[in-house]
Amino acid sequence: MTLQAERPDWQRLSEVEGQWEAPVLVTVVATSGSTPRKAGARMLVNAQGSMPKRPEDFPHPEGTIGGGAVEVTGLQLAWEAWQKGHPILREVPLTAQLGMCCGGTMTLLAQPVREEPFLVVLGAGHVGQAVGRLASECGFAVIMVDPRKSLQTEAMNFARRVETDFDPETLDALPRGPQTHCLVVTHDHGLDQELVEALIHEDFASFSMLGSERKAIRFRQRLQQQGVAPEIIQRMESPAGLDLPAENPAEIAVAIVGELIRKRRKS
Repeated sequence: MTLQAERPDWQRLSEVEGQWEAPVLVTVVATSGSTPRKAGARMLVNAQGSMPKRPEDFPHPEGTIGGGAVEVTGLQLAWEAWQKGHPILREVPLTAQLGMCCGGTMTLLAQPVREEPFLVVLGAGHVGQAVGRLASECGFAVIMVDPRKSLQTEAMNFARRVETDFDPETLDALPRGPQTHCLVVTHDHGLDQELVEALIHEDFASFSMLGSERKAIRFRQRLQQQGVAPEIIQRMESPAGLDLPAENPAEIAVAIVGELIRKRRKS
């Protein structure tokens, strides 16, 4: 099914909201002079990954706003809107500088179809699942990651997506940006360390790790010994969550999700 170029297909928008990680609707809202498409033309984009430089960098957009360089500009605008988490309106002159000779102007509006924040939970044990379930109820799109097959049950039906490996390919495919929070909460301290080292440099809204103050100090010391810059080390929030006397998984989930809510409302 493709998006109708001259009118929004609301059913399709609803579908991609639940299926795509980064759905963005790009609309031509105004034109002047000679342009490849007129006001009302739309393109639906899954704007995940890195800033696009070619049309094929975001495969299979639905609909078109004109092809060529203006389409790439639309894809880049979609990516920017998703990263910032809000709509962006931009006027695009179709000049030789853009590689086009139409001479007209198109005004594009990129709107994230879904503006709910993501929470990536690395580890699906008792605490991880409690955090994921509560976060889902509080409006976060939850991605659970854990290779243990015994945990991959219907009990995690609250998750938007479940990944079954910690390999580099899986980690690279996780969403990033100011709409995505990441929590390390695996069953093994060595694995926690590997994941922290792999992801602490990434661009997340917040990056936290479950554990005691002693564990956090130890992890920070190891990162320092590896030459990680102090400002990067400071990104890791640990112990994770609000400073509550939490003990069981449900209480820990309240502390962690409470902190996520505080960040979301503050921003």
